[in-house]
Amino acid sequence: MMDPDNTFWRQFRRRRLYICLVFSLLCLLIIGRFFSYQIVRHHYFTALADNQYYRTYSISGQRGRIFTTDGALLVGNQDNYRLFLDNHLFKILTSQTSLTDAYHQLSLQLAPILFQKYPEETPSSIQNIIFNSLLERQDNSQITLDQLLSADLADQVRALQQRSLGLDPVPIRIYPEASMAAQIIGYVGKTDAGVDIGYSGIEGALDKDLAAQVGRKLVLVAADGQPIADQIGFSDAAADGRDIYLTIRRDLQFFLEDTLVRGLETTGAESGEIIVMDPKTGFILGWATYPSYYPADFRHTDPTLFHNPSLSQQYEPGSVFKMLTVAAGIDSLAVAPSTPCTKCAGPRAVYDATIKNWDNKYYPNITVAEGLARSDNTAMVFIAEALGQKRFQDYIDRFLLNQPLSLEMQEDKPAFQKLIWGPVELATRSFGQGITMNSLQLLRAASALANQGAIVQPQIISKIVDNQTLEEFITQPEVVAQAISEQAAQTMIELLISSAQHTNTHSIFKDSRYIAGKTGTAQIPNPSGRGYLDNDQTVHTFVGFAPAHDPAFIMLVKFTRPSSSPWAEGTVVPVWNKVAQRLSFLLDIDLGLEE
Repeated sequence: MMDPDNTFWRQFRRRRLYICLVFSLLCLLIIGRFFSYQIVRHHYFTALADNQYYRTYSISGQRGRIFTTDGALLVGNQDNYRLFLDNHLFKILTSQTSLTDAYHQLSLQLAPILFQKYPEETPSSIQNIIFNSLLERQDNSQITLDQLLSADLADQVRALQQRSLGLDPVPIRIYPEASMAAQIIGYVGKTDAGVDIGYSGIEGALDKDLAAQVGRKLVLVAADGQPIADQIGFSDAAADGRDIYLTIRRDLQFFLEDTLVRGLETTGAESGEIIVMDPKTGFILGWATYPSYYPADFRHTDPTLFHNPSLSQQYEPGSVFKMLTVAAGIDSLAVAPSTPCTKCAGPRAVYDATIKNWDNKYYPNITVAEGLARSDNTAMVFIAEALGQKRFQDYIDRFLLNQPLSLEMQEDKPAFQKLIWGPVELATRSFGQGITMNSLQLLRAASALANQGAIVQPQIISKIVDNQTLEEFITQPEVVAQAISEQAAQTMIELLISSAQHTNTHSIFKDSRYIAGKTGTAQIPNPSGRGYLDNDQTVHTFVGFAPAHDPAFIMLVKFTRPSSSPWAEGTVVPVWNKVAQRLSFLLDIDLGLEE
């Protein structure tokens, strides 16, 4: 018979063992949980706690600035402020009063401040706008009241000591020189995500260099969610963008833009361009285009004005192209300056086309040199036929007329694709019709005649400065092609001196041996693709360099549809002369020019 006492104690001990095991397991579980919280998941719970006491904000450096080569600021930065209401906090602070009354009082406080920004309104109308905006969006956690307040107005808002009002810095681009060089600079807009991005010109082409780096800032906040001043947890690096220094000079750029506008007014032209370049380095010293725009007001600008016409617009240059035809003929030995034109006694019939001279005058056996000086179309056809289509095309390639400029500008495009050639095309292209390019491509090609036959890469950037490392990336001149021989280039200088002396106006360059250049008066192709517009709708161009035998500059002046004179000699040449006079002073060179 079983002893009941022994049975009881055995069951007791067994239960005690079970209880100890369960208790031990619970202890192990608790220890494991503490280990998980304190060791394994320490960072998670620390971050969870921090999230109650800290807020993360994006911070950004400043976008890179743009300067002229002589250090004048063209584009900089300035902080404006977005004014907003933390509506959640505002409701907490006004919980003992009517929300409508609180909104009304707030709008009364803000109206005199915002009136300074919008003087065309009245304080009462601004107060109503603020009040209605608050009522309409009273369910929002945050309400934007103004996108861009000046620093002065932001200080006035802070003086209200209204804890629920916030001010976020919003960097904007400023333009100390107003619209100067706008179509070189470009402008800054926003992506769909609200990030700054450059468009057109330098801003677009070098956006990655100019763009600021964005970092993060962890800020300690109070129980109501408001940042506690000077209590920053940590800050990731936010870096300024790189600064860009252009090759243009401020004094020259200002003079070019003023002279261009006055020239267009005098001649009645609808648009124009002036480009001044050092043919030995390729540095663009000044570059004026008109009509232009103000980058700070790009939102209200005709988008067609964003693009620099010297790059974006192709045109048929007309007779100014003859300098390249003659240079090709002389370099290839197809003709010499003294070679007589045996087909220049009258208009030339080429298949179904009749080639005439601009003045309807013809000179039997006119030499190549005289043909360039008189801008004789039939002489140019004679040279092109002596070259032949294949060699003519080869020289077009050697002058880089179908190559992009590789300039730091978004508008840079190649001039044209390979064209179909026939006898008529060969004839008309010899004097610059039926062939297209942009103004800077023409200037680049012509610079070979001023630089011993070599073409140097055009440059608009003189240096880039990294604001973090203070490293400077300085642009160096780069020869990109040898279009013609040095001997041919020297011959062309003499021919272009004579060409400049034979302009119709005679009074400007008649006695000068310092100026070498060629004019062009070109018809404008009909948009329909058939023929040309009326004879009074033309493009006038003059490309010249000086001093002729040791050029300090080469300059292109181009006017579209001038009305004061049918010929370039009466429109662009006087403007070229005026700028050259200023350049003789700025560059300290003697050009022998008279007012």
